Amino acid sequence: MNAQDRAAADAADAAGAADSAGLVATGLTVEGPAGTIVQPLDLAVPPGRMLAIIGESGSGKTMTARALTGLLPRGTRAAGEASVGGAVDGGLRPFGGAADAASAADAAGTAGTTDVERWALGSESDADWARVRGRLAVLLLQDPFTSLSPVIRCGAQIAATIRARVRNGGGSAARGEGPLGRAALAAEVERRLAEVRLPAEIARRYPSELSGGQRQRVAIAAALAAEPRLLIADEPTTALDASTQGEVLDLLRELQRAHRMSLILISHDLGVVAGRADEVIVMRGGEVVERGEASRVLAEPQHPYTRALLEANPTIAEATGGEAARGEAARGETAEAGTAGVGVADDPDAIDGAEPVAPPMLEARGISKSFGRVQALRDASVDVRAGEIVAVVGESGSGKSTFARCIAGLEIPDAGTVRLGGRELPRGRRGRTPARCRSSSRIRTRR
Repeated sequence: MNAQDRAAADAADAAGAADSAGLVATGLTVEGPAGTIVQPLDLAVPPGRMLAIIGESGSGKTMTARALTGLLPRGTRAAGEASVGGAVDGGLRPFGGAADAASAADAAGTAGTTDVERWALGSESDADWARVRGRLAVLLLQDPFTSLSPVIRCGAQIAATIRARVRNGGGSAARGEGPLGRAALAAEVERRLAEVRLPAEIARRYPSELSGGQRQRVAIAAALAAEPRLLIADEPTTALDASTQGEVLDLLRELQRAHRMSLILISHDLGVVAGRADEVIVMRGGEVVERGEASRVLAEPQHPYTRALLEANPTIAEATGGEAARGEAARGETAEAGTAGVGVADDPDAIDGAEPVAPPMLEARGISKSFGRVQALRDASVDVRAGEIVAVVGESGSGKSTFARCIAGLEIPDAGTVRLGGRELPRGRRGRTPARCRSSSRIRTRR
């Protein structure tokens, strides 16, 4: 199949997968004080389909997402038009780049739909964007704390989204169900949590009492409670561990298909895109360098930049293999140097002139912490000496962040002690004055 035939097939597949055109954006550009940030760009993402926009930092992918929702930083401005629902406009290229997108939509029986909501990307009217955000499009950010208030319980935040949707004529009101009472609202909050595979008790907890993966699931539940037509996920799993990343992305994919939403996934990691996205756009310096069906772009990249991104995405085995080999070589060289001399002592401390092992600068002993009925941390201990780096590793929800917060005094542990420089520190921030936290031990620094 040549490139032209492949492009036409990609366009027909995209059109045939949709009941309507989903998201259509034409002439999307972003300008900043120093010039153009995003070159003119056309998008078409049918309902139930996922578009991944990938590229290195500064490529313009996040600016593209923010332009669609009117959330550009101060000093930048967008131009172009976007719409959700309805038939694909004639001449607009869906992914794959077919010249006549309208004919592909006609063939799939999607042309002529009139349920179209349009908005100007360059609008400066708050009223215009209030109509778009939440009701038509939702932006899911990398850090869930950007979307969630730390002082409001999770259930109340989801409920606020549901009430706003009903008040604006969406969801229950649009289906003629009328306003939601307290019991019905609580039931829908519970249903939204179950949809993202969280227990009902999460509704009573604050975001700070959850793991990173749980917080992101709550943010997803709140976003879906608005019942948008377009969901834009901007690096939604970057701060999560590898196993939780996959779970959250698979959940997003499943929910997006179930709700028939258009989904745009912003990522720099091709690993999270493979096997999940339907189409891919590759951006560099604000310009699209390659686009097409994900399976084709990732298997047969045409642009050198796309190939470079793929080559720069090694597997864990490849990444650690090189380090292991270098470590073995270094240990071999050390052993050879030692045996070439007079010998190596069995006890390192017995070597003439060697310094004794210093006592720990930080000692945490038996730290335990519960949030309600959830045991987040149980009898955790660690020693850290001056100049030493200790890595605390584990999947989302394993307790590593809670452990660090207890040591730092940001959480009050249920049990355990923290000593710094031999001095026991009070639990929590109260009483941890600079003078009290100042270590009496001598710390050697390297420059």
